[in-house]
Amino acid sequence: MKKNRTILLLMLLLCIGTSAMAQRVMETLDRGLVAVKTNGGVFLSWRIDGTEYYDTEYNIYRDGVLVNESPLMVSNYTDAAGTLNSTYAVSAVVRGTEQTPCEAVGVWKQPYLSIPMQKVYSRRGTDITSEYSLNDATAADLDGDGQMELIVKRIYNHEGLFDVANDSAFVHFEAYKLDGTWLWTIDCGPNMISSSHVETNINAFDWDLDGKAELIMRATDGTIVTNANGDTYTVGDMKANYRNQISHSSNMTYATAGAEFLLYMEGLTAKLYNKRAFPLPRLESGESNIEAAWGDGYGHRANKFFFGAPYLDGCKPSIFLARGIYTRHRMVAYDVNPETHELTERWRWNDVGGAWWGQGYHNYGIADVDWDGRDEIVYGSMVIDDNGKGLSTTGLGHGDAQHCSDLDPYRKGQEIFACNENAKGYNYRDATTSKLYFFNDIGRDCGRAMAGNFTDSYLGSQMVAVGSGLLSSVVAKSVSDGYSNITQNFRIYWDGDLCSESLDGNGTEGAADIHKFNSGVIYQASGTKMCNWTKNTPSLQADILGDWREEIIARSSDNQSLRVYVSTFPSQYPIYTLLHDMQYRQAVNWQMCGYNQPPHLSYFIGKAEGYTVAPPPVMSNGRVVIKDAITAEHNDQHLLMANPEGGEVSVAEGVQPYILTVNAFSHTTGSNNNNNISTSYSAYTLTGAPFTGPMRLVKQGEGILNLGGNHTYTGETMLWGGVTNFEGELPNSPVVMKRFAELNGNLKMGKNLSMEYGAIIRPGGVEAVGAMSVDSLEMHFGAVAEFDLYADGFVADTLNIKGLLSIEAITRSDAPAYKAPVFRFVQHLAAGEEKMTPGSYFIAYVGEVKGDIEDIIIEGLEGISCVLRLEGGNLYLDINAQRMPATIYWTGSDAESTLWDLSATQNFVNQGQADYFVTGDTVVFDSTATNFTVSLAQELMPAAVVVAGDKAYKISGEAIVGEASLTKRGSGMLTLSNVNKYTGKTILEGGNTLVSSLANKITPNGALGAYSNAAGHIEIRNGAVMSTTSAVTNGTPIRLGEGGGVISNTKDFIMEGAFSGSTLTKRGGGWLKTQASGSGLGRLVITAGTVQNGSGNAAKVVEMQGGSLVDNVGTSNEMHIPEGRTASWTTANRATYTNKITGAGKITIYCATEKGSNWVATRTQLNLNTAEFTGTLVPQATNASDGRFTLNTASNLAQGRMDIPSGIVVQNTGKVYTIGELTGSGSLGGGCTFSNGATVGVNTWKVGSRGTDFTFGGSIVADAKFEKVGAGTMTVTGASDFTGTAVISEGAVCLNKGASKVAMLGKGTLTVNEGAVLCGAGMLGNKTITLKSGSLMRPGTKESSVSGTIRMDGSRLNINEGATLRFSLSSRSLYTKLTNAGNVVLNGTLKVDVRDGAEFNEGDEFQLWEADNTTLGATMVLKLDTLPEGFVWDTADLASGVLRVALADAIQTPNDAQQTLCVVYNANGVEYTRFSCLASETGAHLAGLNLPEGIYIVRAVSSQGENVTKYVAKRQ
Repeated sequence: MKKNRTILLLMLLLCIGTSAMAQRVMETLDRGLVAVKTNGGVFLSWRIDGTEYYDTEYNIYRDGVLVNESPLMVSNYTDAAGTLNSTYAVSAVVRGTEQTPCEAVGVWKQPYLSIPMQKVYSRRGTDITSEYSLNDATAADLDGDGQMELIVKRIYNHEGLFDVANDSAFVHFEAYKLDGTWLWTIDCGPNMISSSHVETNINAFDWDLDGKAELIMRATDGTIVTNANGDTYTVGDMKANYRNQISHSSNMTYATAGAEFLLYMEGLTAKLYNKRAFPLPRLESGESNIEAAWGDGYGHRANKFFFGAPYLDGCKPSIFLARGIYTRHRMVAYDVNPETHELTERWRWNDVGGAWWGQGYHNYGIADVDWDGRDEIVYGSMVIDDNGKGLSTTGLGHGDAQHCSDLDPYRKGQEIFACNENAKGYNYRDATTSKLYFFNDIGRDCGRAMAGNFTDSYLGSQMVAVGSGLLSSVVAKSVSDGYSNITQNFRIYWDGDLCSESLDGNGTEGAADIHKFNSGVIYQASGTKMCNWTKNTPSLQADILGDWREEIIARSSDNQSLRVYVSTFPSQYPIYTLLHDMQYRQAVNWQMCGYNQPPHLSYFIGKAEGYTVAPPPVMSNGRVVIKDAITAEHNDQHLLMANPEGGEVSVAEGVQPYILTVNAFSHTTGSNNNNNISTSYSAYTLTGAPFTGPMRLVKQGEGILNLGGNHTYTGETMLWGGVTNFEGELPNSPVVMKRFAELNGNLKMGKNLSMEYGAIIRPGGVEAVGAMSVDSLEMHFGAVAEFDLYADGFVADTLNIKGLLSIEAITRSDAPAYKAPVFRFVQHLAAGEEKMTPGSYFIAYVGEVKGDIEDIIIEGLEGISCVLRLEGGNLYLDINAQRMPATIYWTGSDAESTLWDLSATQNFVNQGQADYFVTGDTVVFDSTATNFTVSLAQELMPAAVVVAGDKAYKISGEAIVGEASLTKRGSGMLTLSNVNKYTGKTILEGGNTLVSSLANKITPNGALGAYSNAAGHIEIRNGAVMSTTSAVTNGTPIRLGEGGGVISNTKDFIMEGAFSGSTLTKRGGGWLKTQASGSGLGRLVITAGTVQNGSGNAAKVVEMQGGSLVDNVGTSNEMHIPEGRTASWTTANRATYTNKITGAGKITIYCATEKGSNWVATRTQLNLNTAEFTGTLVPQATNASDGRFTLNTASNLAQGRMDIPSGIVVQNTGKVYTIGELTGSGSLGGGCTFSNGATVGVNTWKVGSRGTDFTFGGSIVADAKFEKVGAGTMTVTGASDFTGTAVISEGAVCLNKGASKVAMLGKGTLTVNEGAVLCGAGMLGNKTITLKSGSLMRPGTKESSVSGTIRMDGSRLNINEGATLRFSLSSRSLYTKLTNAGNVVLNGTLKVDVRDGAEFNEGDEFQLWEADNTTLGATMVLKLDTLPEGFVWDTADLASGVLRVALADAIQTPNDAQQTLCVVYNANGVEYTRFSCLASETGAHLAGLNLPEGIYIVRAVSSQGENVTKYVAKRQ
């Protein structure tokens, strides 16, 4: 390995000493051979090094004896004769010469390697191994032996809330060789505090390029580092412990104080190279408050960290650090001095705000997204360029999972698929520009997503997310509603085909399972456990052993060992180790960070697409770097030209290198502005002698290679990218053009030319007439031949294909934009002409054709009638002459077809004569036609299209393009199932227009033409209808003209543009999701489905005839609910509503609250004007567990009804609010506030203003006040414990829950005003109840009730003078009553009603009220109904609430002359005094007693009988 390290150091010196190198150095690896005993023998798997990409085969030796008959192209083999006692070695055969075999290995009994962990001891010396769990791991070659070592995180199981008392057991990092040799341990100490230790990470990479990886990590006070040599050192203050300063709530445990350090260490021993304060501090200069800086005070947002090793210059790795994902982001990049290990800052990122703020995810990635050879930082919803500036951003904000790779092989560059939390959905986009290919809003946090090529059933990659179907990366939409066995945690290469499988846990943290698309589990790693709860991630997934398939590094179920699982499925594909793919190697390094995500390759590979060979690795290993000359000393060597600036390289006469790899670079530069991304291209020019011999030429990179001359070499010419300008001859080399490679020039090729999708040839070069010849040409679908076309002289570029022209065309629904080869023509018009001159242009000679010339797509001549014509081997482009444009009418009379084509089929009539269509015609489709089905055969450019009449037209096929307009008139239906590109206006003024797609910024074309941001570009008027058959997104503004218009949708209709104009009517059960303000729209009528309002008012007036309105923002528009209609309205959190509500229908309003992990806050202010609303308002809550409905209004619902459902509490901000009728079983509540610490006054609820009778089964709660108003009766059946006052001002309040044992009208004072009534049966818990003059209190729910009890809670009952307390009696056991009163003060009228037919007996007793004390006031009036004949009332115990029945003849009045005993009782029934006198002298004796002022009962008894009278003593 010493030789390898010397080579690496030489490469590094080239990197840092000159700009001539810009190709990265990759790790030098051993063979990685594994042998596993299987049922079929012994399965062998070994590593193909990136340097063995060309001309390498392999021999296998068992016990020193060659096994295979001939060298193997692949890197796995099953030896049927192998046993557990066998040993194996593999040797490479390079260009026919066998190399030295690798070190022999033994056979594993099982398909995994078990690496035992050492014991863990606390800082007190106790063995606490069993209390630790293995967690995430990373891999790197720490000692330079070509094998990857593993670094594993070990978590103390009791660290969930970071107990302050724990002073000896903390999270560890430990390094092991694959044979189990322990190298070092880092005890992170008490101050490394991160919930679940998600943010406790370490990074290992060879930054100094000495062949051995180093380490970086963030450390805190109290860290201890110990290695196998016995060396130990500490970091920071060993006595510091900041655990008492953190939140100890679940999921809120993060460090908020203490020193932080950046450690840069030797990988083998963890020896410290460089220690400094962590360069991305919690608080920067001038800051003192974490919450102000980051957005929370407990440290969550401040404790998100990422580490990496991007090749920012394309040559050497830099150290990358980042902090923050939710709000602000801080990043820094350092370059390493390999001799001193000093760090030099390369660049630093601080937020630039706007769409660059708060874009981070719980993971990140490193990838060369723009294909310029330099790595970018893929940071959630944004990408940071290699120069430290923003490359592009979506502005979609924070999320969890992102996947970046060449997901779609038919688009140039990398793509990203990601899920979003802030934007509540998932998106697929261009990684360089952030152009969205689609975004789906699912209305909630989308916490999982996955992307990869999981099946050959669909082209490209497949993508899934929460709530998605199976999404295609190629067509950027769903291709299947369902899918199976694609999990959303990890993807993995396992079973040997070129598709990914899914890796997940068998249950939460269960054994590792591998799922095959639509096939189920194909392998389970029994005895293992996945990590990180429901995320179910392996400790590591990486290709560290064997062939290119990935290993699962998983913890054993007892947490005492790591297992490295290898695949034993055979594979026919000889792919070099994934560690030598530049993006994959980075992913192994960053995988531990944050929420672990699977690694992805930088390239696409797939059988269905035909891309079964990986591109050459971008690496300088095994290559000789050329600066400015190629000479004879370079013969038979693999040469590399990789100067980022390009340059001129001279070639000596007769040189014959083995391979010449030219990596000509582009450089894409970000500037914190999506609209200012620039790209420049370097150019290499080869001068001097041509190449000869068997060499290969390989062109990589997006830059330019210029060469000329007669090159006679015989090896392949492989063009993997960029532009090759070739003037000369290439007689002996077959040329392969990979995707998007370009070849220009006057070039004679003597062998086959093969072109993949997106590859372009330009005979003669750009903007120049020339020729290109080839022995045979193989054009796959999407391959492009570009011709310059000159009208003067009918001259064109030409192709001379001596042999076979092979044309591949496909018809798949999941195919990319081009389904066949493309001939692209660049027009050069004759002087003074506006279009190409008609005639025949010779463009190619073709010896033989395989496929169909008619399949070739013609580009660049849109709107021109033209055709390719093959005649005697000559291929012509015929441009046809055309008449002048006119107005033509569709007839559809051609018996053979329903085609609308260009200058071919006579399906039209022009001034009474059959005619065909020409570009520029105005085309009318009306009721006079004979066929109403129209199929566009090609893209067509009319001036205008008019569909009129009462017939149902169906238009399909290719697109209407150009500047055409579309007008729909008449009552008929128009069905547009094609995707059109016309840019003129669309006017719908009659009938129904049915569309399946609409245009927007992401999808630029739809059924109604191209996207436009011009106001009113689509107009609907006269009540015309636009219907949709599927989910659509429309970005073009729509104007509603006179008479308004209708949108009818059963699926989502997302409206990104604005509605304006008169009246829009929404029909159908689907959602209409508006994203622009409707302030310019007069009226929105919702009859069905849901309108989701995303910005401002949906319209000036929203009329709810049905369906639902869901607001994402506060609004102020009028809401009208017509009589007899029912609708719902959902408000947004942190929004204010000042709407006026009118109408007489029923509206359910959902009030939003803000929910945290263990709290709910009110932030939605409903300042609604309901004074004119006469219908029913049903308050509801979006959070069913909280149920608050938060008014902030002094308006009223005086003419309407409020029907409060169970669980809902209506609150207000200390205001008076009047309600016409109150029903339901919810609550009227106390005050609400909209910010922490705010206070409000007391609410007053006035109920009953409509004057009608109603029943309320709910409650009034908190400190609210209640007042019954209006003439009607409010029947109360629920319990109310409010502490404010209760007043019955008008009408009646009737209790109607006789069994109630809780208060029904609150616990404060209760007052019944003049003319008002308190009645019923139930419980009163009021402290004081006062009946004012003119009021009435009567137990019993009806006027006629003879039963019913009002129970009190020791209440004081005041019956003022003029007030009436009324009871009804029917029999001794059937009468109304009051119970459990405290003090009863009766100054008013006691009225007792005897019902007709009542029967009484002597001695019947009626306990009208039960009280602790009764006072009969001086103004008391008794109104007792007359008893049946023979009975009289005995009121002697009335002061005890008792009324008795006595016989009339048993009570005789003493005559004046009789001696009488007089007993005097006070109002409470207590005897006050007694005396004897003549009956006639009773009054005088009473007066002489000087009784205290008050009412007394006098009982006079004589031999003749007795009499009871009331005596009022007045103040003397």
